[in-house]
Amino acid sequence: MNKYDKEDKFIVAGYNVKFDIDMLQAFFKRQNDNYLFSYISSSPIDPLPCIGMLQLCGLLPVLENNKLETWCKHFGIEFKAHDSLEDIKATKELIFKIAKLIRK
Repeated sequence: MNKYDKEDKFIVAGYNVKFDIDMLQAFFKRQNDNYLFSYISSSPIDPLPCIGMLQLCGLLPVLENNKLETWCKHFGIEFKAHDSLEDIKATKELIFKIAKLIRK
């Protein structure tokens, strides 16, 4: 990865990645480095912001919470919550379900 090349960045993908990016940013700041986004893309892949927008547009219901497990249940995606690999697989499937909804 070339930190000087705008096209060569790590893309953060997952559910509620703002939390992870905030943690990385705090780590970078503790190291006196303000250039996290020299390494990662400023456009993460995360279904959570899409869910909020689709709720505002009336395309998704407002559920009891916006946890990954709750949305997977809504879309019929089965997985073992809080298992890292299962979370990744479920998030990927959720992204595809939301993308399909957006394409309609």
